[in-house]
Amino acid sequence: MVVENLRRMGMRKLTVVQRYAMPLAGPRGVDVLCNAPTGSGKTAAFMLPLISRLVRESAEAPTEAEVVDGEFGVPARPKVLVLAPTRELALQIHMETRKFIFGTPLWCACAYGGSSIKPQLEELAFAPEIIVATPGRLLSMVREDARYVDLSGVQTLVMDEADRMLDMGFEPQLNELLGDYGIPAKNERQTLMFSATFPPQVLRLASYYMRAPPHAARVICGRVGSTVANIKQVLIETPHLREQKLPYLLRVLEAVEAKRENDGEDVGLTLIFCKQKGTAEWLRQQIVEVTPSLAVEELHGSLTQGARLRALDAFATGAAKILVATDVAARGLDMPDVNHVINFDMPTKKSEFDDYIHRIGRTGRAGRKGIATSFYIPGFAEDIGNGPIYENLKLVFEETQNELPGWFLQSRDARGSVGGISSAYDRGFKGGRARRF
Repeated sequence: MVVENLRRMGMRKLTVVQRYAMPLAGPRGVDVLCNAPTGSGKTAAFMLPLISRLVRESAEAPTEAEVVDGEFGVPARPKVLVLAPTRELALQIHMETRKFIFGTPLWCACAYGGSSIKPQLEELAFAPEIIVATPGRLLSMVREDARYVDLSGVQTLVMDEADRMLDMGFEPQLNELLGDYGIPAKNERQTLMFSATFPPQVLRLASYYMRAPPHAARVICGRVGSTVANIKQVLIETPHLREQKLPYLLRVLEAVEAKRENDGEDVGLTLIFCKQKGTAEWLRQQIVEVTPSLAVEELHGSLTQGARLRALDAFATGAAKILVATDVAARGLDMPDVNHVINFDMPTKKSEFDDYIHRIGRTGRAGRKGIATSFYIPGFAEDIGNGPIYENLKLVFEETQNELPGWFLQSRDARGSVGGISSAYDRGFKGGRARRF
């Protein structure tokens, strides 16, 4: 049945990460720390072997005690627990898993904050073998005053996008979840960690919660922190004020629409990333005012969960061709029709460069082609210039064989910052004056 579901989903062959990670995560039960480019099929890589194992186990008829437990509301006792940093990613994993297990005896529940807990508790009443959850909401379900979930039966723990969980400050919640509520110790369970990037703090987390070799393996597909080669990356030099960048964006969107109208091509969906919620709101309003015929949605942390789901649904179905979002959409969106990602705001710190990788990974999913257009602001002015990511950006372009523009190669950013904001070049931005070079 699972194989038939994969055929319905159009999965004809395994991606690289699936080919190497799935045998390890399967019957052998080895712990896996996996680095792979975003968009390479990591969800299937960890979920399919676990589902295969659960299906085999479910072939045995349930005992009478198990049936009675399900009827009388004994806490859900999952065998697979998947932790995700955001609601969007948790919902995405949940949806993919439901497609994989369609027609099987398995049940998957999803638990996340920011919305009513009642529908999630109704899912738990079906005694799911798999639970996908964000750490905060799961904590509220395992504590003694609630006790909706019992973690003592977890055979496999999956932490997806563990780096993002740490960035969002979830480490104390992870420590509480994995230390205080009866989940089997690391030597008694299987632990899988999947992400596109693994900074040192995540490796430290892995040492706490994963077994040591030979009971653990690390899978690296490509350079850690790299992206897939089938994404065409484009850089455009712009001033730094959002009002000054707006005409550049409108010209890019006009070119997309012209291709749609003149060539009769389905150019797919466009996802625009901004750094701040206020910019996302303003940008959507500006696009709608200039081109009222375009359906545009916005996605950011200030929206209610209902509004976020409505925006995602409109974008996923094509009712809205453009989504303006903050980094809340940088992970967990697996929409094959996203053809174009635009970075209206680029990272301004070297430590934030992973955000660029995850953003452009929203296109070019699972072997498809995509385009990523990024607005680059020269210089090292704090929170303004993109100079700090110059070398990282150059490396990613070169290793994916994307052409770098001449102005970028000749930029003074190649020499790096000398003493921070140390030239008229940078002071011009800091003082709020747009300059072209």
